[in-house]
Amino acid sequence: EAAAAAGLQQQQQQQSTAAQHAAGSDTSSSGNGVPGSPFIHSSGDANPAAGAGGSSEDLDAHCRLLERVSGEAARLLYLVDRGKHLAFVKALERRVASCRMNLDKQLQAALIRALAARAWPAATHCLRGYLELGEPGRGEEGLRSGLVAPLVQQVVAEVRQQQQQLVSGGGGGGSAGGPLAAVVQASLARLQETAGPLLAALAAPGSGLGGFDLLGAVLLAEISQAVADGMPGVFSPGNPSSFQANYRAGQALLQQLEALAASRAAVERLRASTAAAGWAKRWNLPVYFSLVFQDIAGALLTHMTWQPVEATSSFVCTRVRHTTESRLAAL
Repeated sequence: EAAAAAGLQQQQQQQSTAAQHAAGSDTSSSGNGVPGSPFIHSSGDANPAAGAGGSSEDLDAHCRLLERVSGEAARLLYLVDRGKHLAFVKALERRVASCRMNLDKQLQAALIRALAARAWPAATHCLRGYLELGEPGRGEEGLRSGLVAPLVQQVVAEVRQQQQQLVSGGGGGGSAGGPLAAVVQASLARLQETAGPLLAALAAPGSGLGGFDLLGAVLLAEISQAVADGMPGVFSPGNPSSFQANYRAGQALLQQLEALAASRAAVERLRASTAAAGWAKRWNLPVYFSLVFQDIAGALLTHMTWQPVEATSSFVCTRVRHTTESRLAAL
């Protein structure tokens, strides 16, 4: 009997110890996570500096960890989707969604920090993490806001200031191709100078980063929005000659972006992108052609009315033909 009592007491102690470990694990998983957990869950902010330190090595290690966690999270989310009809899976839906949102915050904060520090390998790990989760759009948002937007907006501000100085000083129109040509040339040059290695990695066919629409959703979309916000007069057809120069610069931008594409599929993707469609809509070509037509028709009527009645028809036709050809050449 004494042996049986001792065995029963030992079994109760073991059960109590196991319950304490389970409670501790549950508390830890609702805090900062435990080793081996597919999610990094935190009740605080999503600043990666807290867990990554301040050095580039720590940042790279943190982003590498996020990439691995994203892969594990993608597999877990797949299993959750397959078992969504099970009762215990339904009970975990809110917790899984909360962890998923926190992982997205961690990735976005780490990507922005890596781009600001020009830590391209670390940024690549974050981008691969977004591909693991099947959300390339979030990675494109990070690239656009953390890398492309500051550079392009700075270029637009500089070109606008130059144009204002030329106007106030009574100078010419600045760049031969108009203000948009200056913005395009400076923006692409600075992006290549600042983030050349990252852009090359994103465009390389075998890099595993082909899921991102770098040319359309990042570069073209940001240039279009920055120019529309900072220099809206570029898209105005009120001055046909300036509009024509800017339109040609816009077409040259598309050609330069297509030249950066590494494959025919990338070119087709750019042409079919939402950014390309939005870029085309910014140019009000019907109004431009209407104004040019009125200019040509007005000049034609002026010459026809100005010619004396006794003038020969060949002389009138020659003047009209020369006037019309000169106007059409400006189109």
